[in-house]
Amino acid sequence: MIYPDHFEQKIGFDQIRQLLKTGCSSSLGEEKVSEMAFSSQYETILELLKRSDEFVHIKNGTESFPEGNFFDLRPSLKKTRIEGIWLDEAEIFNLRRSLDSIRQMVQFFKSEEKMKLYPCLASIAHDTPIFPDIIKRIDAILTITGEIKDNASPELSGIRKELTSTMNSLSRRLHQIMKQAQSEGFVDK
Repeated sequence: MIYPDHFEQKIGFDQIRQLLKTGCSSSLGEEKVSEMAFSSQYETILELLKRSDEFVHIKNGTESFPEGNFFDLRPSLKKTRIEGIWLDEAEIFNLRRSLDSIRQMVQFFKSEEKMKLYPCLASIAHDTPIFPDIIKRIDAILTITGEIKDNASPELSGIRKELTSTMNSLSRRLHQIMKQAQSEGFVDK
């Protein structure tokens, strides 16, 4: 059956789409909702309704679903294709947080009980890559607050030790100058 171009507006599907967008926790989710289209395919509709029903059960249940941090990292990841360009620490931290959120959600559906209770969502989670090696590599260079660790690389470690030494030396020298200025009466004690 062929539907007119404005069919979604006539049946209120555009309003449902807007309502769904308000419940999205990231711009990626909003984008996916924008891409949604009305369907008349029975099997597709049935599968989507099952997924929705499963998620409503999760949200209304006593277990807490691991909703996390999702960032649109596509622009950041796209720029890394250019040789000599890398992610800054905030972008790496957001990547780590996004990957950890995905890992937690996939883990939520791993138990046999969850697979039985939520088969449609569990099948999606089962096929979702979680990239534990990337998380491990990021953990080796960033603190839990997203700052680069002093020992992230031997070069950085050396630079930070030298910087600390220089700052300590400057601080001692400044203290000596202040003491001398006080003893000569140029500065109040």
